[in-house]
Amino acid sequence: MTTHQNILLAGASGVLGRHITRALTEAGHTVTGLGRGPANDVRADVLDREATLRAVDGRHYDTVILAATALGKPPLRHRDMRATDALRVDGTAHLVEAARATGARRIIAESMVFGYRNPFAVHRPSGRW
Repeated sequence: MTTHQNILLAGASGVLGRHITRALTEAGHTVTGLGRGPANDVRADVLDREATLRAVDGRHYDTVILAATALGKPPLRHRDMRATDALRVDGTAHLVEAARATGARRIIAESMVFGYRNPFAVHRPSGRW
Protein backbone atom coordinates (compact mmCIF):
# COMPACT_ATOMS: atom_id res chain seq x y z
CA MET A 1 0.00 0.00 0.00
CA THR A 2 1.36 3.39 -1.03
CA THR A 3 1.03 6.25 1.44
CA HIS A 4 -0.23 9.63 0.28
CA GLN A 5 2.51 12.12 -0.56
CA ASN A 6 2.59 15.84 -1.19
CA ILE A 7 4.77 16.29 -4.25
CA LEU A 8 6.31 19.43 -5.74
CA LEU A 9 6.80 18.96 -9.48
CA ALA A 10 8.92 21.45 -11.39
CA GLY A 11 7.79 21.29 -14.99
CA ALA A 12 4.29 20.01 -14.24
CA SER A 13 2.79 21.91 -17.17
CA GLY A 14 5.26 20.48 -19.69
CA VAL A 15 4.85 17.46 -21.93
CA LEU A 16 6.49 15.01 -19.53
CA GLY A 17 5.23 16.82 -16.43
CA ARG A 18 1.60 16.50 -17.47
CA HIS A 19 2.00 12.72 -17.71
CA ILE A 20 3.79 12.56 -14.35
CA THR A 21 1.09 14.71 -12.75
CA ARG A 22 -1.69 12.49 -14.06
CA ALA A 23 0.01 9.26 -12.95
CA LEU A 24 0.77 10.58 -9.47
CA THR A 25 -2.70 12.07 -9.01
CA GLU A 26 -4.33 8.82 -10.12
CA ALA A 27 -2.15 7.02 -7.55
CA GLY A 28 -3.66 9.24 -4.84
CA HIS A 29 -0.89 11.81 -4.37
CA THR A 30 -1.23 15.58 -4.26
CA VAL A 31 0.88 17.26 -6.93
CA THR A 32 1.78 20.95 -6.83
CA GLY A 33 3.17 22.34 -10.07
CA LEU A 34 6.16 24.70 -9.93
CA GLY A 35 7.06 26.79 -12.94
CA ARG A 36 6.98 30.14 -14.68
CA GLY A 37 3.66 29.79 -16.47
CA PRO A 38 0.13 30.47 -15.26
CA ALA A 39 -0.75 26.74 -15.38
CA ASN A 40 1.46 26.15 -12.32
CA ASP A 41 0.21 26.21 -8.73
CA VAL A 42 3.45 27.80 -7.50
CA ARG A 43 5.03 30.36 -9.82
CA ALA A 44 8.80 30.67 -9.90
CA ASP A 45 11.67 30.16 -12.29
CA VAL A 46 13.91 27.42 -10.86
CA LEU A 47 16.90 29.27 -12.33
CA ASP A 48 16.14 32.06 -9.83
CA ARG A 49 17.26 30.70 -6.45
CA GLU A 50 15.63 33.38 -4.29
CA ALA A 51 12.32 33.23 -6.19
CA THR A 52 12.25 29.44 -5.87
CA LEU A 53 12.90 29.54 -2.13
CA ARG A 54 10.30 32.30 -1.61
CA ALA A 55 7.75 30.29 -3.61
CA VAL A 56 8.06 27.26 -1.31
CA ASP A 57 8.45 29.16 1.96
CA GLY A 58 6.14 27.72 4.62
CA ARG A 59 5.11 24.75 2.47
CA HIS A 60 5.73 21.05 3.11
CA TYR A 61 6.45 18.43 0.47
CA ASP A 62 7.46 14.82 0.87
CA THR A 63 9.07 14.61 -2.56
CA VAL A 64 10.40 17.17 -5.04
CA ILE A 65 10.64 16.23 -8.72
CA LEU A 66 12.51 18.09 -11.46
CA ALA A 67 10.92 17.43 -14.84
CA ALA A 68 11.41 20.89 -16.30
CA THR A 69 13.23 21.51 -19.54
CA ALA A 70 14.38 24.56 -21.44
CA LEU A 71 14.22 22.92 -24.84
CA GLY A 72 12.41 24.69 -27.60
CA LYS A 73 10.84 23.24 -30.68
CA PRO A 74 12.95 21.49 -33.32
CA PRO A 75 15.29 21.99 -35.01
CA LEU A 76 17.53 22.04 -31.94
CA ARG A 77 21.02 23.46 -32.13
CA HIS A 78 24.06 23.28 -29.88
CA ARG A 79 23.37 26.81 -28.59
CA ASP A 80 19.90 25.69 -27.45
CA MET A 81 21.54 23.36 -24.96
CA ARG A 82 22.97 26.20 -22.82
CA ALA A 83 19.61 26.92 -21.21
CA THR A 84 19.03 23.22 -20.57
CA ASP A 85 22.50 22.86 -19.08
CA ALA A 86 21.84 25.79 -16.72
CA LEU A 87 18.51 24.26 -15.76
CA ARG A 88 20.11 20.89 -15.05
CA VAL A 89 22.94 22.38 -12.96
CA ASP A 90 21.60 25.54 -11.31
CA GLY A 91 17.93 24.58 -11.35
CA THR A 92 18.69 21.24 -9.72
CA ALA A 93 20.79 22.93 -7.03
CA HIS A 94 17.95 25.38 -6.31
CA LEU A 95 15.42 22.55 -6.09
CA VAL A 96 17.67 20.64 -3.70
CA GLU A 97 17.63 23.72 -1.45
CA ALA A 98 13.85 23.98 -1.85
CA ALA A 99 13.50 20.31 -0.95
CA ARG A 100 15.49 20.86 2.24
CA ALA A 101 13.46 23.97 3.10
CA THR A 102 10.16 22.09 2.72
CA GLY A 103 11.23 19.01 4.65
CA ALA A 104 11.23 16.76 1.58
CA ARG A 105 13.03 13.49 2.12
CA ARG A 106 13.33 12.63 -1.56
CA ILE A 107 14.28 14.50 -4.71
CA ILE A 108 13.94 13.01 -8.18
CA ALA A 109 15.50 14.55 -11.26
CA GLU A 110 14.61 13.17 -14.65
CA SER A 111 17.16 13.18 -17.39
CA MET A 112 16.91 12.60 -21.09
CA VAL A 113 19.19 11.56 -23.85
CA PHE A 114 18.40 12.73 -27.32
CA GLY A 115 20.16 13.68 -30.48
CA TYR A 116 19.85 16.76 -32.58
CA ARG A 117 22.76 15.83 -34.80
CA ASN A 118 25.36 13.19 -34.20
CA PRO A 119 28.67 15.00 -33.55
CA PHE A 120 30.54 11.74 -34.17
CA ALA A 121 29.00 11.04 -37.57
CA VAL A 122 31.23 11.09 -40.59
CA HIS A 123 30.30 13.79 -43.06
CA ARG A 124 29.64 12.24 -46.44
CA PRO A 125 30.57 14.02 -49.67
CA SER A 126 26.90 14.08 -50.65
CA GLY A 127 26.35 16.59 -47.83
CA ARG A 128 24.17 14.20 -45.84
CA TRP A 129 24.97 12.83 -42.39
